[in-house]
Formats: sequence, structure tokens, C-alpha cells
Amino acid sequence: QTRGKGVNLILDMVGGPYFNDNLEILQLQGRLAVIGSLGSPVAKEADLRLLMRKRLTVGGSTIRAQSDEFKRRIATDLQNNVWPLFESNRIQVVLYSADFKLDSLNAAQELMEASSHIGKICAIIDPKLLDN
Repeated sequence: QTRGKGVNLILDMVGGPYFNDNLEILQLQGRLAVIGSLGSPVAKEADLRLLMRKRLTVGGSTIRAQSDEFKRRIATDLQNNVWPLFESNRIQVVLYSADFKLDSLNAAQELMEASSHIGKICAIIDPKLLDN
């Protein structure tokens, strides 16, 4: 929860369909980093006045074409600077549901396709089923 302030940074892997909503929820001088376009590479009907009024920064990047050394530096920076934030609960992964069992994966898939959730959808798989 942001207590009405909005968020400072969004790492967006979905792209086009989320673009306008992302601009809405960013705080003043917030940053949007587009790192994928799983939903669509095209953002439609973006109101650029919102971008200017909130003084937002929008950028994009991919690491696929980067060198192995560059990727190693990113991994090291994540380990040193981001993982401790998860460990201390300063940031948290949002889970939509953790009660989809193996026999209800169709419902989990339908939820994902409907895009009516916020956060990660988790499936619970009995470890005994994996011991083959």
C-alpha cells in the first residue's frame, strides 16, 4: 500500500496494455522501466500530459543482447542491493492466491488469462508427486 502516494518505480514486463495504468499509479517524478512486452509492444491512447504533469521518466531496456559480464554485474547488484530488501520485508512480492492445487490449475490459467488479478498466481504442488 502506498497511502495514496503512488509508487516510485515500476518494472513492467507486460508492456502496452499496462502503460496507461502504470502512468496513473506512479508518484510525482516516478519511473517506469519497460523490460518486456508480453501483453503487447504497442501502448494505445497514452495521455502524455500525465507524463509531463507528474514529471515521470519512462525508459526501456533488455539484457538479452548484453555481454555476460554485464549480466554478472546485474546479478551481483541484485544480490547485494535488492535481495536484502526482501529479507528485511522492506519490499514484498504480492501473491494473489496460494491455494491453487494441481487439480485446479485450469482455474489458475483462466484467472491469468482474464488479467483480473494483481500479483503472482501460485500453484501448490505436493512434493511427493515430484519424486519419480
